[in-house]
Amino acid sequence: MAGLGGRGRGRGRGKGKRRRVAAHRACACGRQNAKIAPFWPAAVMTLQILQYEFLGPVALSEWGPPMEKVVYLVMSRDRDRFNILYAGDCEKTDRADYLTSNERFKCWIKAGGGEANLYLAVLPLFKAGAHDRRRIVDRIVSSYAPACNGSEGGA
Repeated sequence: MAGLGGRGRGRGRGKGKRRRVAAHRACACGRQNAKIAPFWPAAVMTLQILQYEFLGPVALSEWGPPMEKVVYLVMSRDRDRFNILYAGDCEKTDRADYLTSNERFKCWIKAGGGEANLYLAVLPLFKAGAHDRRRIVDRIVSSYAPACNGSEGGA
C-alpha cells in the first residue's frame, strides 16, 4: 500500500513478533537471559503481575542456579491459569536446592497439589536494592494473598 513505507510487508508471517520478543528478552532486565540463568528457554513467556513483567513461568523442577537480585513467584498451574502460592526475593544464590530447601516448600507442595505442579516466575531487578525488592513482594502479597506467604504458610 502506498504511504506505509513498507510497514505492512512481512506482517502475518511472525517475523515482527520474533524481533519484538527478542528485543523484550534483552531489555526486560537490562541483560540477555543467558546471564540471568542458563535454564531460561530462548523464547521466554512473560506474566504481567501488577505492573511488573515476570519471566516464566517454568517448571520448578527445571530451575537451576544462579539467581541474583530477583523477586520470584512460586505458582501452581490449574489448566490455563497460574495461581501465586508464594512471593519472595533473592539477593543471590548459586545453590541448586535454594527453592526446595525453603521453609515454605511443604506449603507449596500442599497448596499446589504436588511438586510436579509447581512453577517459577522471576522479575530480575539488577539495579534494585533489598528494600525495593521487598516492597514489590509486599505489594504482590497484599494484592494476591498467596497461600504460603501468610501466617499459615509459616510467616
